[in-house]
Amino acid sequence: MRALDPKDPFNMYFKIRTPSHIYKFKGSKAGINFERVYTAENSAMCGVTLDKGFTYILSGKIDTTTKRLTLNSCVSWIEKYPISLQSRVLLKLFEEKKVDCFQFSEP
Repeated sequence: MRALDPKDPFNMYFKIRTPSHIYKFKGSKAGINFERVYTAENSAMCGVTLDKGFTYILSGKIDTTTKRLTLNSCVSWIEKYPISLQSRVLLKLFEEKKVDCFQFSEP
C-alpha cells in the first residue's frame, strides 16, 4: 500500500492487476487507472487492507471526478477468492442481471 496526497482522505492505494470484469458501469472508462485501487488510510475511515498474493472479488466505485477505482469497507464487497457458495450464487445472479445493487443516501 502506498500513500499519496495527505489532504485526500482516499490517499492510499494498492497496485493490482487489471480487473478481469467491470460490471454495471455505464460511463466512460477513459483515463481511469485500472492498475490501482484507492482506499482510506485506516479502518476508522472505512479503509480496506488487501493481502498481497491473493485474488479478490471486489465491488467498489469508479470515481469519474478523480478517475480512480475506490473501495471502502462500509459499502464495498471484498472477498478473497475462492468465494463462498452464497457469494457465487449472488455473483452469478448479478452477472445475469437478475439482481441489482443500489446505493442509498440520506434525504
